[in-house]
Amino acid sequence: MFFEPPQRPSVPPGGSNPSKRPQPPKGTFFGIVGLQEVIAKSDRGKIVLVEIRSFLQGCVLEINAVARRGDMSDQQWSSQSNKIGSALLGDYPSEELPAELLRIGVQLRDGRKVTSLTQNLSSVEEEDRSKSPNLLLVPMRGHVASAGDTLFQINEHLWMQPLPPAEPFDLVVEWPTVGIPVTRRSIDGARIVNAAQQATPFWDN
Repeated sequence: MFFEPPQRPSVPPGGSNPSKRPQPPKGTFFGIVGLQEVIAKSDRGKIVLVEIRSFLQGCVLEINAVARRGDMSDQQWSSQSNKIGSALLGDYPSEELPAELLRIGVQLRDGRKVTSLTQNLSSVEEEDRSKSPNLLLVPMRGHVASAGDTLFQINEHLWMQPLPPAEPFDLVVEWPTVGIPVTRRSIDGARIVNAAQQATPFWDN
């Protein structure tokens, strides 16, 4: 099983400092790998890798996911939208993953894998994380989502640290509620590494 239930934070809710989360360096231009690539789709949903923003320290994966209403009744659609929103907020038992939860992960050729669900960084200090060789995949700004009469759209920006090797790796997604099983798509790590060479600070000093 690629995706596993996340560990719950080791500090009380609201006790962590979002500014302490791993994130791209500030005051820096980044290289862009434009993709607009469909990673997985079904009759009821689609997951798209929009672009990758490369820095020397890591990269940002921008992913859009859309669920559509189809022939659901008003009540069914309202119920599913509410469940998707609750799952994004982590409002579910820690021992199971709800079908409505969008799942995103990466796996490198050496076997290392990480998902956005299993990061527990709330009690880790910035200086410790900056020295850590561990592979991280962290939502940058929480989950940005919007629900309408016919569509539920999620926009994710995930910070991957460190920069992947210059070789293919797998982007892995799953979204059971819209009929998307665990799906892998090979991503060219060399393009990301090359784009990172364009990352420069706003000022030289």
